[in-house]
Amino acid sequence: MAEVLLLACERERELFAQLTYPRFVRCLTEAGWPIVAIGAVAGGRPIGLALVLLTGVTGRLLSLNVEPVWRQRGLGTALLAACESALALRGAIEIVATHSSRTVARAAFERTLAAARWEPTELTGLRVNARCGPLLEAVGGWPSMHRLLAQREYRYAPWTDPDQDDREAIEQLCRQQPCRDCPALTPKMWPDPIESTTSLVLRRGKRLVGWVISERQYEPESTTPSIHYTAACADMVLWHTAIMMAAYYHAFMRQAAAFGPTSVARFETPRSMAGMFALIRRRLAPLALSADQIFVTRRRLNGSEADPGPARRAV
Repeated sequence: MAEVLLLACERERELFAQLTYPRFVRCLTEAGWPIVAIGAVAGGRPIGLALVLLTGVTGRLLSLNVEPVWRQRGLGTALLAACESALALRGAIEIVATHSSRTVARAAFERTLAAARWEPTELTGLRVNARCGPLLEAVGGWPSMHRLLAQREYRYAPWTDPDQDDREAIEQLCRQQPCRDCPALTPKMWPDPIESTTSLVLRRGKRLVGWVISERQYEPESTTPSIHYTAACADMVLWHTAIMMAAYYHAFMRQAAAFGPTSVARFETPRSMAGMFALIRRRLAPLALSADQIFVTRRRLNGSEADPGPARRAV
């Protein structure tokens, strides 16, 4: 028999680190992260984990994993139910999960969400992995790019720690709809460390009006370097200008110079940015090593249904 329990301290959570993705281990094991971690144990051994990051009133499901021999026994559904109860008690009103068209065991994951009475899955974005050189050549060849790069009012400055004026500008941009809809664009979710070589801030005059933030993904030796562009955002009043593509061009140019044109660039584009989404799918996805769709599924939480019962329960 398996037992589901709330993981209340970092030392307890460390035992479950192998059950989440490497990039989320620090969320699980370091103090200060607003997370809900629900573990499953059998015979004193960790066999399952649901990990959720709480941002405001929304819980983001970072990972859900059950050891293969324990699957198809309702354990995944039980982990989700315990997460929902814990989130509701903390004032959350919804929980959201994202996954890819290339997710391992995607069908099983979607069945688990359906069994837990989540809403139907919807397409929310596109993720592209491509060689930097072809991307740079394609973007630089667009007729509109020459016009954008010639505009003197914009500057593409290397990333540095923001000063007070920049922090105020960043906070204002984070209050705009794109950042509210997609917390991954905001500083809270920026990588640590940021890859300064390929990260930049977009300035209109002296004012910060956008950013391209990236991280280097360290692969085994002899593999091609990879840069993940984790967040790109600009003031909404500039969306009609396509200035973000000029910012990406500068980032790709720096990547090619630092890591070579065969290095890999990875980035995601939300469907809510309709113009950018259509452009990436039409112009850049055909150049990609891989291009996969990103899906989102939600469940509304009802605080009155929260179960404040024991932290442990048998399954």
